Amino acid sequence: MKKYIFTLIILILATGCSTKTPYLLQDSDSAIFVAVVNKGQILVIDPIHFQKIAEITTDAPVQHLLLSPDQKILYASGKEMNQLFLFDAHTGKLIGKYPIGGGIIAQTISKDGQYLYFGTQEGSIYQWDAYDLQITRKMEIGQEPATLQISENGQFLYVGLLEEGKVKEIDLKQWVVTRDFKSPKRTMGIGLNLESRRLWVGGHGDAEAPNDKIYEINLDQGTYHLLQTGLMPIKIEFDEKTKKLYVLSHGSNQLSIFSLNGKEKDKKTVYVGNNPFDFTIANGYIYVSNYDSRSLTIFGEESLLKVKEIDIGGHPLSIVYMGGE
Repeated sequence: MKKYIFTLIILILATGCSTKTPYLLQDSDSAIFVAVVNKGQILVIDPIHFQKIAEITTDAPVQHLLLSPDQKILYASGKEMNQLFLFDAHTGKLIGKYPIGGGIIAQTISKDGQYLYFGTQEGSIYQWDAYDLQITRKMEIGQEPATLQISENGQFLYVGLLEEGKVKEIDLKQWVVTRDFKSPKRTMGIGLNLESRRLWVGGHGDAEAPNDKIYEINLDQGTYHLLQTGLMPIKIEFDEKTKKLYVLSHGSNQLSIFSLNGKEKDKKTVYVGNNPFDFTIANGYIYVSNYDSRSLTIFGEESLLKVKEIDIGGHPLSIVYMGGE
C-alpha cells in the first residue's frame, strides 16, 4: 500500500476563500473532495484511512466538482453561482473565479482537460477553454440541461433535458445538434460506452409516475431497451475496467450494478444512505454521498459490504477522487 503523507502548512488564501484546516498533498497522495452545499465548503478526505483532512471554505453554495485530468485543478460551481471557482487541488488555494452565465446545473470536462462544458438554468450550453480561461462557444438549448456527458473520443456531447424527457447529441466539432433520443421524464444521469455503442439514460419521472428504469439506447440502430433500477435513477457510470454499469437511485436509496450484457438477472443491489446524490469508484472502494443522511458511505468494490460511514456534518452533493501517482 502506498504511504499517504499529509503535511499541514499555513496558507493565506485570496478572494474570500480559505482552508479551515490548511493542508498540502504530495503528488503521491490521494484524496476525496466532497461539496457540502449548505455549508459553502469542500471537504478533503483521506480515501484510505477514511479521515477528514481539511475543509475548504468557499463562501458559495458549491454543488458540482470536477478535477482536471492532470489532477492539479479542482473546478467548483453551482446553480446559485454565476462563477466558476478554480482551486489548487493540492493546497486548497483559490486560483481564480470566472463568470459563467445563468447558474450552473451540470458540467463535464474533455479527456485532455482543455474544455469544460456547462449547462445553465437559462437553457444554454457553454464551452469554456481551460487554457485561455474564457467562454469560447455557446448554444441555446431552450430547456434546463440537467446532465452532460462527453464521449471518450471527444466527438460528441450528450445533453439530458430536465423537462422534456429527451437527450440531445451535439457534434462538438461542428457545434450543432445531430440527433435526439427519447429518455425518462425529468432526465438525469447519462452513461456512455462507445465500444459497445450504448447510451444509458436515467431520470426522475413525474409526480404521478416516478421513474424506476433507465433507457439503454443502441447508438447505431437507435433502439431502446429498459433496465429495471431503483426509484429515480439520477447518476449512471460505466466502469471501463470492470465492464460494469453502476446506477444510483435517490428515490429508493440504492446502487444497482449491471454486467455489460445488461441482463437484469445479472443485477446486484446495494442500499446506501438517505437521498444519495453522487458516487465514485476508486482504490477498490465505492464512495457514495448521501444528502439527507449527511454522510459519505464507503463500500468494498468487490464485496459490496459497507466499510465505513463518515459524518459530513452537512448536505454532501458532488464527490471526486484524486488518485496518487
